[in-house]
Amino acid sequence: MGSVSRVVDRAIPESDTARLAKWERSETRRKRAIYYRKLLCLIETLVWPLTPRIFALLGTAVASLCFAYLHLLPETAIYVSWMLLCSLLLVMKLFIACLLRYRGWLNHRLTWHTKLWGMLMTLAIPASATPHCFDHLLPPLPYPNPLKVTVGKFVNSMEPVLTAEEHEDLKKKGQEFINGIGWKLHLMLLIRAALKWNWFSDWWQRYAYLANRKPLFTSSVAGADTYRVEYNRMDRMAVWTYGVWKAAVEGRHDGGLEQMKLNGLIPLCMSSTKFFAGTTRIPKPSIDQVEWFDPLRTGYIMVKCLGHYYKVHMYDDRGCMLRPGTLKLLFEQIWLESSVRGPALFDPAIFTTLPREEWYHVRNKLIDLSPSARALIKAVEESAFMVNFEDEYSCTNKEDYYLYGTHGYGHVWYDKSMTFVSFKNAEILCFFEHTSLDGLVMTAGKDYTTIEEFYSAQINEPVWLEKKGLISDERAFNAGSFREPQGVACLSPADVTALAEDFHRARRHLTETAMDIRVGHMLCEEVDRKVAKRVKISPDAMIQCGIQLAYHRIHRQFVLSYQPATLQHYAYGRTENIRPLTMHKVNFVKAMDDPCKTADEKFALLKLASNEHSDITKAAMAMKGVDRHLFALYVILKGQGLHSDFLEF
Repeated sequence: MGSVSRVVDRAIPESDTARLAKWERSETRRKRAIYYRKLLCLIETLVWPLTPRIFALLGTAVASLCFAYLHLLPETAIYVSWMLLCSLLLVMKLFIACLLRYRGWLNHRLTWHTKLWGMLMTLAIPASATPHCFDHLLPPLPYPNPLKVTVGKFVNSMEPVLTAEEHEDLKKKGQEFINGIGWKLHLMLLIRAALKWNWFSDWWQRYAYLANRKPLFTSSVAGADTYRVEYNRMDRMAVWTYGVWKAAVEGRHDGGLEQMKLNGLIPLCMSSTKFFAGTTRIPKPSIDQVEWFDPLRTGYIMVKCLGHYYKVHMYDDRGCMLRPGTLKLLFEQIWLESSVRGPALFDPAIFTTLPREEWYHVRNKLIDLSPSARALIKAVEESAFMVNFEDEYSCTNKEDYYLYGTHGYGHVWYDKSMTFVSFKNAEILCFFEHTSLDGLVMTAGKDYTTIEEFYSAQINEPVWLEKKGLISDERAFNAGSFREPQGVACLSPADVTALAEDFHRARRHLTETAMDIRVGHMLCEEVDRKVAKRVKISPDAMIQCGIQLAYHRIHRQFVLSYQPATLQHYAYGRTENIRPLTMHKVNFVKAMDDPCKTADEKFALLKLASNEHSDITKAAMAMKGVDRHLFALYVILKGQGLHSDFLEF
């Protein structure tokens, strides 16, 4: 307890102006050093796959050889060595770029070409690859399918949910589209694909996400905490905050964030990891705007407890990030102070559940209302991410836990790219705003944090968590002085009165659109991927077949489902829709309810559906799908002010 009391004495209250001035001078020096860190990161990316030290040693060696054996002047020897090393780097980068363009690994059969390619990839790409060294080496997004192929695939994918007459009508519309304006739109898209490295991603973000006027909770992603732990909630949240900051903020510039790879071999584009922290979606009348605030410069997170908002600055007066023991003390201080203050009159986070245009008007009203409301909006939007300590709702019931993930009961600020909600039993729910991040990046960030919590020596040095919580070792805390949580002024009673009508409208809208959702869950412990692998069936295909079978038995019909396939093995890639529902799955589902079918016949149909699912998944990953091509054609169609019965089907 003595070490903890000494750490508490290092906290800088707002009234201690002298120590606060020292901390601010330290912040100025830390922010000035950011430029050098980013410059070093840029140099490492430029000289990769070599390291700066090896590059300098090779340059010195080559210059010495040129001076000793070629009898060149020292200046000329230096120039020659630089030219040779730059040429070597260029050749190595081009060789790696050529390897990354190979797509034979998407085939089912493992040919000798693929084996040779895998060996070359292992030899050519160092294990210590920086996160962003592949962004400019990955291949461009492939050209879209021929128009006739895309239209044919779309028509075939709609067959399970259409009647024979509707399907024939769709075929006719597709043929008219091909013979009419379709080829003109496709030609314009091919020109765009020839001029841009990625012809799809910017349109997808702008028109599929930012132009969407629906509430954000309908498209945000909630990641459940799958680990069963019994630690104090403050302990867990402190370690999670430390791990997220270390990975998403510090890791982007010091190598702590590992390069994502598919199957441990194929590098994925890491450009979107920049938006993991510090990103806010700003509501606008027609198309929203994404703002990114460098978390290294802002240097704080926003903590919400009982409707009260606090800034927690993540660095001490020595420029070191706060360690989990220190964060735990700050979180406990926030909890105690919020408990004394009592619940806030209302939480402005509920306004983010409104449709985007309504939230735009309410946000402007908040900004014009008072300086305190304006300061609150600014502080939340510029924070790296948010931490919510939930007290009103419990997650002891798993249905309530997953239901909270669908809409957050109006307690989640959905404009933020990342929010962590901590419940009383220490379980954590992660909310991600989907505009700039896809599921693969979100999963990688969440997995990094949970793995760090239990296994990584970077966090567990010393071991932060014991059976009774954080250890009281001095090394678990910061040696320097750190700033106390900085409370953000809450809304005054006059502000609450002015916003009362908007608050009741937001609460009524949330109740009407989300509170009637029923969430159920079932844990299948007897079925896992090992069972599917044992009978040589894709686990993913087995799940999709199970979804269609369950839906058909409940509703006596089939439904189109959405399943994304990653395109991040291309430069700035996002996702493509697999379109899992096929006629083979329809035949399998019907056979399962047919008493005349034997078990062998049902398994054979499941095998056919599984093989077909693997084929269409590989095709979607090779950008041979349907939806993104049709989406781009639809964007061009609307941009030209034209009309098409087929694209608007």
